[in-house]
Amino acid sequence: MTSGRGDINSVVMKTIKKLNHFNFSKALTFFVVIIASIAMVDCAGDKDFNSFRDDLANQKQAQSSAVNGTYAGLGASKLDNSTLGLFQVQTVASSELQNSSDQLGTEKKSVMKGQLTYTGLTNATVTFSQGLYSPETNEFFATVPVVDEAGLTQNIKIAGKIQSGAFVGSIYLDQYPSYGVNVNLGINSNLSQASVDAKSVRALQLASDNLSYQGNLNLNGATLLVTMKINSPSSNSQQQFLRVLNPQRTVLVTFNFQDEMSKLNSGMVFSGNMNDQVGSLTGLSTVSGGSSPTPFSINMNCKKQLVKGAQAWNCTITQGIKSFSVLLLSVAPTAIK
Repeated sequence: MTSGRGDINSVVMKTIKKLNHFNFSKALTFFVVIIASIAMVDCAGDKDFNSFRDDLANQKQAQSSAVNGTYAGLGASKLDNSTLGLFQVQTVASSELQNSSDQLGTEKKSVMKGQLTYTGLTNATVTFSQGLYSPETNEFFATVPVVDEAGLTQNIKIAGKIQSGAFVGSIYLDQYPSYGVNVNLGINSNLSQASVDAKSVRALQLASDNLSYQGNLNLNGATLLVTMKINSPSSNSQQQFLRVLNPQRTVLVTFNFQDEMSKLNSGMVFSGNMNDQVGSLTGLSTVSGGSSPTPFSINMNCKKQLVKGAQAWNCTITQGIKSFSVLLLSVAPTAIK
């Protein structure tokens, strides 16, 4: 037993002597050098990968530059294939830093920037900066977010193919693709004048926004001449473009009541919503003063119809349990604004 314990003590003493001669400083230096080398290799790998991605973006931008230009032509409504006016799409290949695919940083990506211009039922221009073009498939796609008069964001989509000197595709809203426009636009086209089919379904729908309507109302033994005028609210160029593609629009509706005997006038204004999909016009007016100490609401509900080939609205005005209806026929049209 004593001999065994002595052997163990001898081994321990020899190990301690070896450790005493071991240079920990050199070992630590060697370890740091190894770690630094690994890090440099790793960084070099990242740099090479980033350079590779940048080269791909530059190559794609160069290929996309081949379709730079202004494409112009007439657009046809998807509702009835009628001509709605002149459309122009301008494209410029570019690049910018965006979030990397691994979400750990940024990387250079090829994008298409440009603008879309419309001349016809109105004059409007929208711009885009995040368009995508594939040189392999010739497909082009861009989204233009626009805040409408009600404060809601609508997305105008531009989609199609650019090849053989032409852009063939469509322009539409996310929610209402059937109210969009099909286009076949040629590069550097000499076409500069807008042509609109006045009998187009879409043109007639939009024209109703800026018409006046009249009708007679017999109320409590008196005959009142009722005039209703629909106006588009003040809007910017992007919102004007949106209205061409959107079947639901914000409008201002003014009612004027004139007593044919006394010639006295009274009126009210409604914040309205035009829905071309179902042919309805609804609105709300808040009235204060008079015999009521607190404001009260008046509702308007109108249905579009044709009377002897002319546009008309059958409107019901309701306040509480009281209501009256009147048929209003269109009068001389005013210019679309």
